[in-house]
Amino acid sequence: MSDRPVMMWWRDARAISLFGLIAGCLFMSTSVMGRDGMSKPRRIVSLNLCSDQNLFGLVSRDRIAALFILSGDRQYSNIARDVAGIPLIRGGAEEVMRLGADLVLAGPYTTKATVTLLKRLGHRVVIVPVATSFAMIADNIELIAKAVGEDARGRLDADKFRERLRTLKARVGSARPLAAVIYTNNFTASPGSLAAEVVAHAGYRNLGTREGASPLSRLGLEEIIFNRPDILIKGHASKDYHTVLGDNLRHPVLAGVFSAARQVEIPERLWLCGTARTLDALERLIDARSNVGGD
Repeated sequence: MSDRPVMMWWRDARAISLFGLIAGCLFMSTSVMGRDGMSKPRRIVSLNLCSDQNLFGLVSRDRIAALFILSGDRQYSNIARDVAGIPLIRGGAEEVMRLGADLVLAGPYTTKATVTLLKRLGHRVVIVPVATSFAMIADNIELIAKAVGEDARGRLDADKFRERLRTLKARVGSARPLAAVIYTNNFTASPGSLAAEVVAHAGYRNLGTREGASPLSRLGLEEIIFNRPDILIKGHASKDYHTVLGDNLRHPVLAGVFSAARQVEIPERLWLCGTARTLDALERLIDARSNVGGD
């Protein structure tokens, strides 16, 4: 007997199964949206690490159907210790559809095919911009709050964020020490990045935004030594990267040029995403000014 009829049956069966899954999830999603309206979604799925963290502070756990998988990684996520019991997904369209989401939060770099398919199937998808400034962090908090029907809570949290930012900036003196920021593979806090915003608000001149620097600029060891910055800021913890790409963070020359007091590590989770915790990174850099004559 030929295998061809069997293969055709298997192909058709898979197609029918997938169609049933899509139709069922579409019905479930639409019925939830129709019953509860658009103001208070009850099955929220976030496909972006940054949105995950801002969402987590705005709604109760029972309203979160799933978060992005990186939210469970303590190196990158501020909520990793708190997400036990919440499904963590990679963000495929089928994963989202099975969950019957009535709101999907995505980022500009979420897989375009996934976002397009979810929209076509009737899912409500909100794209949250990447925050590259403190103003955008506050705006994103309010944007997500509005999407989940918690406008008042969002305004309150955004106002608290802005007030703490004002309080921290009031501590910054007039001196402008020179800072060198390094990540693995010699990347730096380049123009337009959130890290560059934090460094500037802490009152430092940033070697990474020197003339001619681009969004993906690197800062070599020789350039650091030549410019003699007042402080070395490590954007990745040395212990987290054991590969060759992280050797620049542990180079022995750095220990000879910068005393321990003139080096500071900012945990990646604090400024990889724009959240309320980004102010913790700002506070650490402001505190470090006292070691380099910044106040």
